[in-house]
Amino acid sequence: MRGTRSMTDHLAVADDASGIVLVNPPPPEGKTVNREGFGGLGVVTAGGGGFVYPSQRLAEAAGLLRAEGYEVLGLDFVLRAGSARRAMRRRGMFHAAVVHVSVNNLEGDLDAARDVRDRVSGGPLVVTGVGLGAHAAMIEERCAGALVDAGVTGYGAALRVLDKDADPGAPDDWTDSCWETMPLASSRRLPIYHGRGCIHGCDYCPYVIATGRRHVLRSPDRTAREFAAQVARHRPKRVVFRDPVFGLDEQGTLELLARIGGLGRRERARFEIETRPELLTAEMLEALSSSGCAEIKLGVETLEPAALLASGRVSDESEAVRYAEVVEAALASAHAHGLKVRPYVMLGMAGSTPAGHRDTCERVGRWAEPDVKVVSYPQGGAPGVVG
Repeated sequence: MRGTRSMTDHLAVADDASGIVLVNPPPPEGKTVNREGFGGLGVVTAGGGGFVYPSQRLAEAAGLLRAEGYEVLGLDFVLRAGSARRAMRRRGMFHAAVVHVSVNNLEGDLDAARDVRDRVSGGPLVVTGVGLGAHAAMIEERCAGALVDAGVTGYGAALRVLDKDADPGAPDDWTDSCWETMPLASSRRLPIYHGRGCIHGCDYCPYVIATGRRHVLRSPDRTAREFAAQVARHRPKRVVFRDPVFGLDEQGTLELLARIGGLGRRERARFEIETRPELLTAEMLEALSSSGCAEIKLGVETLEPAALLASGRVSDESEAVRYAEVVEAALASAHAHGLKVRPYVMLGMAGSTPAGHRDTCERVGRWAEPDVKVVSYPQGGAPGVVG
């Protein structure tokens, strides 16, 4: 692979084939690839050792494949490169393989998938990741014959391996993610979803591109049951709800938080969420505080009315004018409930003006927030955290 040590260099290959291998491929030399970042579109950053979410997509696939009785080997060349290479050396051929690829590192990831295909005997090779529909020609050119799964979960890839209908069924019927197969990062933060997708119209949001505008939701009982089981089994330092808009279904979310708050000591862990300011009602904040929320990632985006309207963040001018007050009221109320908030602010959005930019920076500068994240949108490029 270009600029990357091959996973199969100098490996002795046995004649027998067994099990299914799930692969999070190596990053390019001198870079970090976070394939779960931006809702699954992936984030590539300079330097090794950057932030990486554990590979939930592959953990979901592993959960379904193991439930079907298959032996599964997870190889994570990002979080556990050394152990992944050693495991590959010990094993011979595999019956089938699933490789998680990112549109932000697609050329290198497909080279990795082609390496993996050399270790597959007879069964399918599936490349899986969101946003792949527009890249069918490249995938066929660089990895001819690979099956493609572009769904928003890992279950579709597992179903492709099993040659079954690609519809994973109702969310409550999905198997738990299998973190026995894929490693958690050294921070021991375990990802989980209650809901995927978002009904809002923000036209800049990578989560909508990744997971769509339909809100796919599990029941409070189902999510609480997996929360308890994963915490009891893996003892994470923190559970990370990856929902792009936690609390979109207010009543169901309050029920979920009540169930988490009622779990036993070995089934509970501190957790973090990501949401919008207007969803942080007094009742929601009280429920978050009492159930163990450690941090709220708050998508502020911008305080400029023109940019809010141009991006579809708000629905009308009156909402745009009130938005800054809603944000600052949510911050004050969260602090009053003892909750840590990490606001995310975007600069350079469509509709932004020099005066509006200055006003946003001045207001944000007055917030008593040590962890404000400022994201810049360069012309023609993807957003990047700059401060």
